Amino acid sequence: MGSNIDQFSDGLMDIAREILALDEGPRKTAELAVPKIQALLEDELAAGVDPSGQAWEPLKDNSGRVPFSAPRRSRDAMTPTVKAVGKFVVAKVSGWANIHQNSKRPSLPRRQLVPKGGLTLSWEKAVEDATREAVAELAPRLTAEGGIKETGK
Repeated sequence: MGSNIDQFSDGLMDIAREILALDEGPRKTAELAVPKIQALLEDELAAGVDPSGQAWEPLKDNSGRVPFSAPRRSRDAMTPTVKAVGKFVVAKVSGWANIHQNSKRPSLPRRQLVPKGGLTLSWEKAVEDATREAVAELAPRLTAEGGIKETGK
């Protein structure tokens, strides 16, 4: 039988495991959501639509080309970068993409690449799919007592 200090330490370890479980799930979800959201961005960019599926205003030259498409602009340079930062997914727009994303000038139509003010249905689905995958990946590590099994990490 352990001392009160040992029992207290065991209790703290159980609490630490629970905190880890609460933190690890969102982090894993963010990590798994990155490629899904990156693929969404690339598909939307190629189709010339915003995150809600609305077509962007056509180019003024009436060429029929999708805005941001080559050869006028490098598509890779226009595609927002997506990365997991802790439990968050961060999509960053820069260069011409940022100018179009946030345009308030009448001469430059707004061509939104990243949702503002909340997720669109397609982005929500990507995050939900990533959440399901994270739960499936982390669930086997949960013990009957609710803690997380040691993995050697």
